[in-house]
Amino acid sequence: MSMPGGQNWQVLLADLSLILFLSTATALAGERSGAVAPLKQTIAPPAPHLVSGDPAAVYRASLDAPPFADWLAMQQRDPRERLTITGSYTPATQEQAWAAAGAMARSAQAQGHASRIVLRPAGHYTVAAVFSFDADPEEAGAAHGLQLAAAPHAAALNMAQPLQALRD
Repeated sequence: MSMPGGQNWQVLLADLSLILFLSTATALAGERSGAVAPLKQTIAPPAPHLVSGDPAAVYRASLDAPPFADWLAMQQRDPRERLTITGSYTPATQEQAWAAAGAMARSAQAQGHASRIVLRPAGHYTVAAVFSFDADPEEAGAAHGLQLAAAPHAAALNMAQPLQALRD
C-alpha cells in the first residue's frame, strides 16, 4: 500500500494511538477485581475567616512600642478594615494570652473599633493586633461588637457587651 508523499506519518500516528488505547484499556480491565466502590465525595466545611486581607498596620508589644491604646488612637479609621487580635500560647501561658487579648479588645472597643480575637495553641507565646482590609462588605461601616473565633473562654473575658461567635 503506497501513500502519496508526506502522509505516511499520519497512518503511523493513528496506529500508535490505537495501540496505546488498547494497552491502557487492557491494563485497566485487569486491575478491576470485584465491584467498584462508589466514590464518597465530602465537602469540607469552610475554614474560619482569619486575617486574610492586606495588613495596613501591625502592633506587637515590645519595650520600644507605645502602649496599645496610644497606637490604636494613631490609626486612621477605614470602614474596610478590621482589627484582629491574634495570639499563640503554650499550655502554661493560655490564660495569660486570653487576658492580654481581652484587654486589647476592651481597649479597642472603648475607642469604637470592632475587633475579633483569634488565639491558637503553639510552642510560644505572642499577642499582636493587625488592621487588615478583610472586613465583610455588608459589615463595613456598621458598628459591630467584639467577635471571638474561639468561644470557650469568652466568659473569662467579662466583656461589657454581649459577644458574638464568628460565623462558620
